[in-house]
Amino acid sequence: MQNEVKRLTQVSSYNSVKDKNTEHAERINRVKAEWLTLCTRLNAVGNDFDVDSFRSMNSRIKNEKQDLNEIAALIKRYQAKNKDIAKLDVWVIKKQTNLERLRTKQKALDESGQGRPQEIVTLETELAKCMQEESTLTNSLALC
Repeated sequence: MQNEVKRLTQVSSYNSVKDKNTEHAERINRVKAEWLTLCTRLNAVGNDFDVDSFRSMNSRIKNEKQDLNEIAALIKRYQAKNKDIAKLDVWVIKKQTNLERLRTKQKALDESGQGRPQEIVTLETELAKCMQEESTLTNSLALC
């Protein structure tokens, strides 16, 4: 009977050790799978890059974090530039609208007397005649 009790305790001890070893092997497999996933994510799968390469892994993780920060900064700059472009597009549309409005006003003014009142047109023609007469008189006085 004592032998059976010893045997049962040995069997239970063996089973518990076997379970612990199985759990340990499963844990090792999970760690290796996570390691492989991380290596793949960092594009670092190779014979020289294994679980013991902590320094290499830390430097690669550090580089990846730096790259991610640069990408985030680039995204922020891109979004800011898009906002600036949208503002400039609105500004251009406003300027084009103003330009069209001014062109229609100019066209209306050009159609109604070349954009000047009739009095000014008359005065300009009289001024041109007077200047012509002055130059002829000056020429005739210079000849005398």
